[in-house]
Amino acid sequence: DVFEGEVDDEYKLIRFTMPNLQPGCIIEYRYKVRSEHGTFLRNWSFQTSEPTRWSEFQAVIPNALEYVMVRQAIPKFDVEHMESLPWPRDLMLSQTADFYGLRVTEHRWGLRDIPALREEPFMTTPEDFRAKIRFQLAGYRFPRQPFQPVMESWQKLAEDLMESRSFGGEIERHKILRTQAEVLTANLSSPLEKMRAIYDYVRTTMTWNGERGVYITEDLDDAFKAKTGGGPEIALMLTSMLHFAGLEARPVLVSTREHGRLHKQYSILTQFNHVLTHVKIGANEYLLDATDPLLPYNILPVAALNELGFRVDKKKPTWVRIVSPGSYSNRTVVTATLLADGSIAGHFEATDDGYSGFFDRHLLLEKSEEEYINEGWLDDLTGAVLDSFSISNVDSIYSPLLTQAQFSTADHCLATGGKIYFNPTFFGRFEENPFKLEKRTFPVDYAYGRKYSYILYLTLPEGYTVAERPENIDIRLPKNGGQFVRQIYVNDD
Repeated sequence: DVFEGEVDDEYKLIRFTMPNLQPGCIIEYRYKVRSEHGTFLRNWSFQTSEPTRWSEFQAVIPNALEYVMVRQAIPKFDVEHMESLPWPRDLMLSQTADFYGLRVTEHRWGLRDIPALREEPFMTTPEDFRAKIRFQLAGYRFPRQPFQPVMESWQKLAEDLMESRSFGGEIERHKILRTQAEVLTANLSSPLEKMRAIYDYVRTTMTWNGERGVYITEDLDDAFKAKTGGGPEIALMLTSMLHFAGLEARPVLVSTREHGRLHKQYSILTQFNHVLTHVKIGANEYLLDATDPLLPYNILPVAALNELGFRVDKKKPTWVRIVSPGSYSNRTVVTATLLADGSIAGHFEATDDGYSGFFDRHLLLEKSEEEYINEGWLDDLTGAVLDSFSISNVDSIYSPLLTQAQFSTADHCLATGGKIYFNPTFFGRFEENPFKLEKRTFPVDYAYGRKYSYILYLTLPEGYTVAERPENIDIRLPKNGGQFVRQIYVNDD
């Protein structure tokens, strides 16, 4: 059965079922795509979520059309063939083609035995690593006519954007934003102080409606008064206010992680789906995103951490590296006493900074403080009972989140035959290895740096000594890519 449905004004969805499929079946299907747009040439993915025995793409392209073709994750095709042919009789404009002697080129690309590609931990999106070819029309050349480019240069794209009343043309035209910027920075002299004051005002005043994009869909005056807007409205509002405060601020176009990697070969706007703000103060550069009220100026949303951004400037547009200066930092210090019956009573102090504090503050919006500690911390400790607790700096996003708690448990340890067995990592254990593929052909992308520190001071029952303990180790990855250290010391006193 085949089912058809409308996706939007441009696309139609076709679904089909195969109800008699059994495990181990081989699925083979063919289809044709016809477009009313004579210059349309679709991309082709050779790789899917299932192993593929053979995938082939054929295209007949008039020589008058010039495409940029980019292949991804394909070191070499099993079949790659091209042949110049006369203009097909069933193709439109055949009489004109005969008159001018126009020809076409037939292309054929094929791959065999392609492994499955599925969502895996610590990757941007499978589309960044899928074996596929992409096409973009660069221009066309009619008979006896000069070449006509279709794909503009990045410079021309930046000029058009900065003149658009739905983008850069908004930066200097709103008096209400100028007035607010002057009020916020009236008593400030340092450029960094001015940047922080304006950024903190926008992130705490404006509410993001969840929409991304490049162009604004609402006038900035209206968004400012309503205190709500999409990503472009908030980014351009922030850029405008920083500009009025005398700072060198420009919008930066990015593609979020789920939207996919940017291709510099294509100077087309549809690659982008979000806007950041770039600020240069002396030798220092900052990237800002004010769509989240809990986000400090020195870290970016994880979705925006996708390698490259296009800094839009009418005179000198540039590419900027999207690297968050912030990292994930969790430090937990536990002081506890182990009794002869296997019970434990103790106290822990946790310091969460950077992304760790950011994520946990979001959790505290959804849970009570007691739920946050019981579910986020004591869950790893069998039979744990929360005796008392305190959480500090919840609203101070530029300070580490501090959590302290008194706890006890009678079930974590096994006491038998005069011996006590237990796992010394009470909190924050990694229960399983996230990397399960036998062979991973794409990089591990953590997006931001991470540091976990766990320290346990444990007092043993009188008369007990440590009979067996894990060895001390220090493992380091090449080029300082990572480090794991375990140190265990026994003080006989």
